[in-house]
Order: sequence, then structure tokens, then C-alpha cells
Amino acid sequence: MLYSAPVIVENIIKDSEKDKKENVINKIDLSNTLFKLIDRNKEDKLVNKYQKTQSKKALEKLYEIRKQTLQIWSRKYSYLRASEEDLLSDISIVWLKCINQYEYKPKKRKVRNKKGKFIFKKNGKIKTILKRTPFNTFLYTSLIHYISNINKRQHGQKRVDKDGRPHESHLISIDYEYDNNNDSRKLCLKDMLVSQSPGPASKYNTDSMIEDISKGDSEVKDALVRFTSDSHIKKISNACQNISEKITVCRKDAKIFRGHKGTAKKRLKQIINESNKYSKGYRLLNFRFDDKNKTVSFDVKRKDTAVLRKTIKALEKYKEKMEMETVG
Repeated sequence: MLYSAPVIVENIIKDSEKDKKENVINKIDLSNTLFKLIDRNKEDKLVNKYQKTQSKKALEKLYEIRKQTLQIWSRKYSYLRASEEDLLSDISIVWLKCINQYEYKPKKRKVRNKKGKFIFKKNGKIKTILKRTPFNTFLYTSLIHYISNINKRQHGQKRVDKDGRPHESHLISIDYEYDNNNDSRKLCLKDMLVSQSPGPASKYNTDSMIEDISKGDSEVKDALVRFTSDSHIKKISNACQNISEKITVCRKDAKIFRGHKGTAKKRLKQIINESNKYSKGYRLLNFRFDDKNKTVSFDVKRKDTAVLRKTIKALEKYKEKMEMETVG
């Protein structure tokens, strides 16, 4: 049901906006609008009915109840998106997901006092009570988390540089022109990247660019080579953090890797820890055992971000160099 959320929400908005004054959301003056009180018990029952019957009429009624809420949120946080309509569309999808994921049946919950401490029974066990979370609470919590996540994505410390600018502003467009001479054809980044059937000129251009960016740093060079050669790597961070390795194991360990996968994974982690190669931590992504050659191939994501920082710095310097050459 969730995969068709944008289509359903769009249809509801089109069907529900019958009044011409409400067709353009930007023209709605929320400060002078009278809002209807919401019957929360009725809304909870409607959500439960929709989950059981998948009735479009029930969904339209739910939208009519919550339309004013969604409009308020889209107006209040419109600065987070390109337009108010974009944010309204996004939070409408959040609203629809809440309808599908809401649990109407009451659950056992631990009882707390006004200070937030648990209340105990005479036998020493924590007192429990059957309680149902109202849909209103579930919806508002989801909307708060959604808005908070947008803020973190845009203003998080890891996503901005030392000047407070997002890293996206440093990314070079695939149509960025490296050679803008009038007597030669324009050379773009997409012409320099390795294609599915690269020729000698394309590979030479890519290798030259990598050498120019890395400036002899082997770690930066290896990361850029992985990024340009492996079609499965979509982000430069994965090229810097994800490492593929292969080790040869003894006969005793080979028996372990032939057996239960969980035991094999535990033994592989012990081998990696003993090597002390990833002192700042790592996460084992996957591994494969070759019984014929008694080798284990595995991928890890290291937590050390030193290579990533160096690569981003090298790319920024290369971008500044290209911009200076273009201006010159």
C-alpha cells in the first residue's frame, strides 16, 4: 500500500479541493482561517476501518479531517523545501504512512508517575496497564521526527564544511566544462569518466585526472580508482570507507568456514581484530569462502574517516584549480 502513496495523496488532494479559493495553497491565509475541532475517537475508528476495508471514502474523510493540520505544517516549515506545495506533498505521504502503520489495538504499557518513574506492585513487579496510543499522538510524533531529520540532513555538522556550507555546493556537475577554448571542443566531466566500453583516450583522461587530484597520495588515488572503476559504488564516501580484502586461512579455520555461517563470521571478526588493521573500528559487510583455494574474501566499512576527509579536500583543491584556469 505504501508504494502507491504519492498517487493516492495526489488524487485525494485533487478530489477534495473543490473550492476554487483552496486550489492554490499559497493564497490561503492561515492566520484568518477557522479550524474545526477534531474528534480523536472518531478519527481513530476511521483509521481502523480503513486498515480493515481499504475504503477510499474512509481515506477521503480522514484527509478532510487532517487537511488543515497538513497545511499548517507545510506553511510553518515551508523554508525547508523549494516550495510550500513540495513540503505539503512530503508530509501528506508521512500522514498516509502513519495511517497504514498505526496500531489501533491497546498494548500493555508500564505505568509511570508524574515524575516519570515506574510504579511497582506489592509483589515488586512493575505495574502495567492496557493503553492505546491515539492516532493524533502517533501522527504528530512522526511529523516532528520527519522535520527534525530534514534539519539534520541540511545543517548536520558532518554535512557542512568549515565555513558552514553544505558539501553539495562543492560537488562538480557532470556537465562542468574543463576546457572552454574557442578553438577546441568543450570537455566535460562526463567525457572524462570511464564508460562501459572505455577506449584508450577515456582511460588515459581518467587516470590523468586521478593523478592530478591525488598528488601522489596512494590512499586518495585508490579511493578514486575504486569510485571510477566499480559501477556498484555510487558515493565517494563508500569508495573511501568500504574496503575489499582477501585472506588465506589454515585447515582448522577452513573447517569453521565450511560450517555454520554465524560461527564463521565470528571467527573472521577475530582474525580481523588480531590483525589490528582497523584500530578505530569497522563493520563487516559480507564475506565469501572459497573452499578450493581456502581463501576468504570480505568487505568491511571502516569507521576512520581520515581518507574521506583527505579525498574531499583534494577534490575541493582540484575544483578551485579548474575554476582558476577557466577564469584565466
